Amino acid sequence: MMKTLLVAFDSSFSQAIQWMFSKDVYQITPSEHALRLDLIGKVHGSESAETYFNDLEEKDKNEKTYGALLNCYARDKLTDKFLFHMKMMKKSGFA
Repeated sequence: MMKTLLVAFDSSFSQAIQWMFSKDVYQITPSEHALRLDLIGKVHGSESAETYFNDLEEKDKNEKTYGALLNCYARDKLTDKFLFHMKMMKKSGFA
């Protein structure tokens, strides 16, 4: 019973958050994007985090979001992606 309530709450909460973002009721900051990237990387892996990062607007790509994705690559021991991402950070002036 309790698990069912938690799942229902989680689903409703998730839907409410998605609605807020889709209607521009709440603007997520680059720092919050970085936290989200870290969580996505931990739960769904670096590939999902990379997809999330690539979908960000350019204004949201800063040292925090670049760093969060870099940490995902390091955590998953993806050396080639880590090095490529470092080059992109340097090119963008974040490293």
